[in-house]
Amino acid sequence: MIVGSLEIKLFASLARLQSDMDKAGKTVDVAMSRIDKAIGTTKAAFTGLAGAFGAQSIVRLADEYKRFDSQLKLATRSASQYQEAYARVVDISAKSQSDIGAIGVLYARLANNLRDAGASQQEVGDIAESISLSLRVANATVQETNSVMLQLSQSFGSGKLNGQEFLAVAEGAPALLRQVAKEMGRTYGELKDLATEGKITADVLKRAWTNPEYLEGVREQVKQVGTIASAMTVLKNNLTLYIGEADKATGTSKLLSQAIIFLSENINLLVTGGLA
Repeated sequence: MIVGSLEIKLFASLARLQSDMDKAGKTVDVAMSRIDKAIGTTKAAFTGLAGAFGAQSIVRLADEYKRFDSQLKLATRSASQYQEAYARVVDISAKSQSDIGAIGVLYARLANNLRDAGASQQEVGDIAESISLSLRVANATVQETNSVMLQLSQSFGSGKLNGQEFLAVAEGAPALLRQVAKEMGRTYGELKDLATEGKITADVLKRAWTNPEYLEGVREQVKQVGTIASAMTVLKNNLTLYIGEADKATGTSKLLSQAIIFLSENINLLVTGGLA
């Protein structure tokens, strides 16, 4: 009787599992159908890049877009602010041929650190653009770029540029410091002592890097700089935006995530059923 009861329970569990698996399968089918539909118009273009951008890369780019999108939403206080920030970050990443995720992080950190100081959204965007374009003109490496962006966001948070932060900028984007020297009416060589004395304040940095003349100059300079690596970054940015927007519209990644989680939560029953 006990064995018979166990068999009945087992068959009932397997039947429920089969039903749930059928539902999960249908969810995956719907998700894949939406993916096919979303990329259908650019399928020919993606075919030539299949070796570089496979299914895993598409999932990774969708996740990168979500992080980028979430950071901007957290750094803004309204839908209109978010839309303005989104458009500005996309524009900056295109001009500087820099990773859009890194530009998004920089913008979000600057917005959070400068908001209480009364900086406008336009000023936040100008500072982010000055930093990004200056790094690009200097042909800074990815590591130098990430370091300078982090150090400068911390400088605006602490209210001054000094110490390790000053050295990172001097090595990665000296043009930014030359503009600071010009703003302060000092020579480049005097900046290190000024930094040690705590005189290169966040207000000085803001005035220097929102200067229209400086921005126009660096915008012209960046047009003369371009590499294969930076071109690939532009391609990656465009793919990230395309895939992210398509995913936002269709909810594909959410469906896939739910299906994967369901399968992982029922793996034991699935294995047991298969062995039986």
